[in-house]
Amino acid sequence: AGTYQVSVIDSMGCKDTQIIQIINPQEIEISINNITDNTCYQDSSGSLSLFISGGTLPYNFNWTGPNGYSATVLSLNNLKSGLYNFQVEDKNNCQLDSLIEIKDIKNELTYSLGFPNDTLCEGEQFDILVNVSGSSYPYLIYYEYQGAEYSVSFDGINNPFINLSNSATSLWDRIVDSDGCSITQDFVIGEPDVLTNNFTINQPLCSGINGTLS
Repeated sequence: AGTYQVSVIDSMGCKDTQIIQIINPQEIEISINNITDNTCYQDSSGSLSLFISGGTLPYNFNWTGPNGYSATVLSLNNLKSGLYNFQVEDKNNCQLDSLIEIKDIKNELTYSLGFPNDTLCEGEQFDILVNVSGSSYPYLIYYEYQGAEYSVSFDGINNPFINLSNSATSLWDRIVDSDGCSITQDFVIGEPDVLTNNFTINQPLCSGINGTLS
């Protein structure tokens, strides 16, 4: 690239001079216009958009990403976490690559249930201790109990599940944090079978003979 002077002289000594300038295209540059990581663990709320400058129009775009992901546009939405490779190619087949990561802002939301006073008999009451990790309190816990649906706020300190009756099945639905991240897993609490008895009594037929009970 640069400026060149070209002169042509014929056999008669006539001369013509031209100034010629060779210009290189500007290098292709990739800049991130916007990037949004996933709010919840392994959801698909991530997005990103790029700005391209330099090179020679028009451009061609190509994306590859996790689980066989591919796209040919400049802006992407509904992205899972992982590494996304972007390639731009201009009219002259000049190329530039960039590797961009979409992250999960939060860890996986998990919970566990504990039973400090397990019920052994039908009709007894019991407590449930809830432990949630992966996000911050408070959580909303949705569950079914005795045929009705409920939601209760859980601050991690005050246990909302005490003196429950096992006379009806309880079904845990999901736990949701303040950002709407949730975990769904059924957990059924069943009641023990009702204790029943059946006796067969055989009375003694004569004095001094024992009867039987079975």
